[in-house]
Amino acid sequence: MEMTEGFAATVAAVAPVIILVGAVELGFYVKTHKETNRERHPGHFRGPGDIAGPLKNVQLAVRSVGAALSGLIWCAFMIALCWAEAKSLAWLADPAAPKNSGDAEFCLIALNVGLAWVALVPVLRMIRRLIAGFLEAKLQREEYERERERMLRAGRVPRLRGEEQPRQSGQTGLAE
Repeated sequence: MEMTEGFAATVAAVAPVIILVGAVELGFYVKTHKETNRERHPGHFRGPGDIAGPLKNVQLAVRSVGAALSGLIWCAFMIALCWAEAKSLAWLADPAAPKNSGDAEFCLIALNVGLAWVALVPVLRMIRRLIAGFLEAKLQREEYERERERMLRAGRVPRLRGEEQPRQSGQTGLAE
């Protein structure tokens, strides 16, 4: 691969845009990391029947670690893109720069990986939110069913339409 004027100019134009996206994402990850650390606090667990306390802390820890890892990945990409930007600008500034160098390959890899990450991050975030939403709904439904069953056994919850009512002693079920 050869470094050409058109390629170097493209790298010089595109790399700052990806770096800007990375800076915005990095700010998002720092904010997420701070918020999740603020949300985690001892005393959230209320007893052996309370799965929400430990589960909430695990979810917050995973979110915080995920934000930290994503932020580190963005930092690495931003450094590589800054280096690609500097290489392409230096090549454009030097008319005697060799065309057959590893700079073109490095710039190409840095841009492609940066662009892939820009596209991949929102998709991964959406998938994570969908899965978390489904899991949360499932846990809420199970908790609702357990509580409803407990209340039914205690006789404190009206039955739903179509559910058979328990017969009181003395009821025959015949029209009087």
